[in-house]
Amino acid sequence: MSDGNVMPNSTCPFCKYVMDRYSAVGDSGVKAKPGDVSCCMRCGSFLVFGADMQLRALTLDEMDDIRRSPIAKELERLQREIRRFHAMRN
Repeated sequence: MSDGNVMPNSTCPFCKYVMDRYSAVGDSGVKAKPGDVSCCMRCGSFLVFGADMQLRALTLDEMDDIRRSPIAKELERLQREIRRFHAMRN
């Protein structure tokens, strides 16, 4: 597993966790681009890469799009795993 790809420091708007790296599901080496969805690695909130490659909260329309997306179940699974991991550590 790699250390991930470097990105501009981004602060989760929900838990204030600062992230400076990202990785693709399965460490596939895919590079993020504006509009791609991510998850905060502390609270599991869904975020999106903005034009400046900083993570931001999703709009209501973006949330609706994700719910209808073919990757919705995978994102929800990832969110549960992140939250379970942090719950076990506390």
